[in-house]
Amino acid sequence: MSVFFAVGFGVGVGLVAAFCFGQKKKQEKNGIKEDGYDERQVAVRGKCYQAAFFTIFFSEVALSMVEAILEAPTFLQGSVPHMLLVFAGATVFACSAIINDAYFRPSDSSRGLVIVFSAIGLFNLFVAVKRIIDGDILNEAGRLDSTWYSLGAAIFLLMVAGTIIIKKAGDKKADEAEGDDE
Repeated sequence: MSVFFAVGFGVGVGLVAAFCFGQKKKQEKNGIKEDGYDERQVAVRGKCYQAAFFTIFFSEVALSMVEAILEAPTFLQGSVPHMLLVFAGATVFACSAIINDAYFRPSDSSRGLVIVFSAIGLFNLFVAVKRIIDGDILNEAGRLDSTWYSLGAAIFLLMVAGTIIIKKAGDKKADEAEGDDE
């Protein structure tokens, strides 16, 4: 394991833990004891989880079929491709939930999440690009290197942050248009 991977992993886990701790303290301060999602949001989140599950499931089936057809050891073997599929499923859930107004509770603010996701995403992108420039794309066994974890995390985090920004801008535009109609 490289130093960049270990530092990135440690910083990422630390930032996520700090963010979760901060959110929990904020909820306790505001007196929110339950999950805070309304019935519509719970139903939409269920559909988003379902879409994410099927994304991962069918992607894993496709990956297994490709590995079986090729029969020889390829760069797709190992844990990295499977983890990238988990990132894909998480992206499907998060982006579809954001688009359908089911990602945040009515009492939540998305500004802090956008900042944290963007910062961690850009850091992971920097680490991945540096390692790709250094030639760390495949490991000694000819399989995808852990560089791809950073790249997958960067794509996930930046897509979620971008979806939040686009959704907020669209909502603001819709609110302004609604205000003009009245």
